[in-house]
Amino acid sequence: MDEQQGRGDTATALVRSGTRAASSVPAAPALPEIRLTPPYQDAIPPLDAAQITEIRNEQGCSIGEVGGPDEYDAVQLETGRTLILLACGTGAYNVTHVALVAERRNGRLSVRRAEFDEPSDKEDAALTNAHWDGERRLLTDSPYGRGLGDCGSRSEYAWDGTRFRLVRREEMEECRGARNFITTWRARVVRP
Repeated sequence: MDEQQGRGDTATALVRSGTRAASSVPAAPALPEIRLTPPYQDAIPPLDAAQITEIRNEQGCSIGEVGGPDEYDAVQLETGRTLILLACGTGAYNVTHVALVAERRNGRLSVRRAEFDEPSDKEDAALTNAHWDGERRLLTDSPYGRGLGDCGSRSEYAWDGTRFRLVRREEMEECRGARNFITTWRARVVRP
């Protein structure tokens, strides 16, 4: 990474630091921009137990796989669209969630798997330890390699009206007690 970024032999290098001036490091390229949708203006459509059971069946996500209560979170993404984070499996320290987008069409609830702009690891819309940050309007995904939380990855996604776009990713592949993950992707969020 130091070589790719032109940081080798400088004080800013992660691994091979040196005496070259930090000013010799080339400027970072401009960050890609992701535009958020305008804030929502309607209420979250209510979901009852029968609807959640139906959604679970449609998604192939049985309550027995969750290993706990039948939990889900529903948050408004934008006017007319709701994000449903459906708990769909658990491990020792990770909970798998399926990310769904719900909207009412002709008085009927329509639910589909959320789309993500990154490669195949999110094609099934499965997230780990998912959380919606309502203040920042970002969806987080934090799969940990072990309970200490010292390895794995942390990702943030912004809703652009069509799909979730990767805004930030930090990774630490080795479980060695390091709490400082390395940032491997960044984008700039543009708020309406």
